[in-house]
Amino acid sequence: MTQSQLQLWDMILKSVTAVVALAAASAGAIRYFRARRREYVLRKEELAWRKTDLVVRLAEHFDKDPNIQGGLRLIEFGVPITFEELAQILRSPVSSLSREQLDLRYQVDRFFDFFDRIYHFVCVTKTLTPKDAECFTWYIRRIGQVSALSDFARQNGYEDLLTLYELYKPLFQSPEEGPLAGE
Repeated sequence: MTQSQLQLWDMILKSVTAVVALAAASAGAIRYFRARRREYVLRKEELAWRKTDLVVRLAEHFDKDPNIQGGLRLIEFGVPITFEELAQILRSPVSSLSREQLDLRYQVDRFFDFFDRIYHFVCVTKTLTPKDAECFTWYIRRIGQVSALSDFARQNGYEDLLTLYELYKPLFQSPEEGPLAGE
């Protein structure tokens, strides 16, 4: 074999080696990215499950906590006092309230604390998307649209609830109706 033929075979051999190495590297990269994709899909499914679990636990807490339920009855039904009496309690300085009125106000505070947690999960940590927490929007709407409640939120460190209300506001079809609506 001549020198030029040896060089040609050497070049062909090096080219084939490079192609085989490139094919092996490509196959490895494809396997790597497919594995990462599978992990991503599994993580996404796990996250969806955890989000669902969190919303269920929040709903259970909402349904079972006696103080939150007391606040709910006050805000939704005007029980055990009227809406007008509740509005007066919320506007009054704490020092002027009786023990019974303080207990009622405490229930409203716990109710607002719950929605402050929802704000934290949706807007701060983004653990939940706004869609994930839509099951609570009736109450958020009520807080934002009833002036006695929104004023109480603004004056008592619950401004984030009004931010949450603004986030969900596009979902609300019409103004809230009810005894406290026009205040």
